Amino acid sequence: CEACNEAEGVIRCKSCIGFHGWCKPCVVRVHKYLPFHQLEIWAGSCYEDISLGKLGFICF
Repeated sequence: CEACNEAEGVIRCKSCIGFHGWCKPCVVRVHKYLPFHQLEIWAGSCYEDISLGKLGFICF
């Protein structure tokens, strides 16, 4: 993960400029004000779409 350097960066954002790899807690923190960005998670052989909600984000 490029934010914490402690976990594997398995999530990327198609909406952000450049390539970024985040872990689940960091991608939620980084994208809490960007709920419409398109996220993908590495599924072992390819990337699959995933939402912030499925990663644990709750919008109040």
